[in-house]
Amino acid sequence: MILNHEPRPHGGFRQPLGLVLAGGGALGAWQSGVVYSLVNEFGLRFQHIVGISSGSLTGVAYFLNRLEEISTRWRNVNTARIMRFRPKLRPLSLFSGHPVMKSIEYVANEDRCKKRAQCHYTVVSVCREERRHIYAHFAPEKELWDGPLIKHIAASCAIPLVFPPIRTTIQGKDRLLMDGGVSCPTGMDFRFMEDCEDVLVLEMECLDRPPRQTLLARALSTQIDPDNPGDAMISRGIQSLLSLPKKPRVYRFFPQRPLRFSSLEFREKYCVPAFQQGLKEGPLLVKQSSLFQVQAL
Repeated sequence: MILNHEPRPHGGFRQPLGLVLAGGGALGAWQSGVVYSLVNEFGLRFQHIVGISSGSLTGVAYFLNRLEEISTRWRNVNTARIMRFRPKLRPLSLFSGHPVMKSIEYVANEDRCKKRAQCHYTVVSVCREERRHIYAHFAPEKELWDGPLIKHIAASCAIPLVFPPIRTTIQGKDRLLMDGGVSCPTGMDFRFMEDCEDVLVLEMECLDRPPRQTLLARALSTQIDPDNPGDAMISRGIQSLLSLPKKPRVYRFFPQRPLRFSSLEFREKYCVPAFQQGLKEGPLLVKQSSLFQVQAL
């Protein structure tokens, strides 16, 4: 879906404007619709984006000015066959990581990405050995490039036991990285967004309205620390922003209607309506922003 009219005013959000894209697997279709609406309908421009798990896919599309392609990907998600059963023992995983890598192969050329980059982009993953979050920064204008970009995005999407972790070098050490939404003892820390006046946080799961879970998704979720779920990690990240000496205004936005499918159901019959729902609900964040502002946690 292409919005052909001129963007409307951006609703009073201050610049520099930050955007945190939480994870949620296939539920990310809703998130993509919201971002598409904010950018194309209201003309929002982000100076710093944080991508976590599936949120890193939408984030890199904005980062490299390829957001127009995002709706096409969700409309053709059946063709991509994200969930391809290819079990491996070492490291243990049930599905192939190739479809995710294929979907982001356009970021493999680092020089081209540096030329197309239009903001500061941070990809969040988790170091399996050290059980801590890894924040890979990509901002050519600040001479920051913790590449390779494609590996960090693939790692951020590597749900434990579902997709294989990604091996790469971190501070000179060989490390295995996995899904950025996996909980860690220290929690998330977004204080590197200290230059932002306002920060929008888009999450797909609301505590009082959890999405439907398949038996597979429910079983796998028990492997990701059920006592410290992903929304708690995001809450800690928001708290880190509110602890800054010059704290930004933070807006936390969820689906206004529950998404009735699982994070592992990458099917067009679910993802296309979710994307359309995001398109319709995105304007609420702009027109009624005060309803979503975080006062304290």
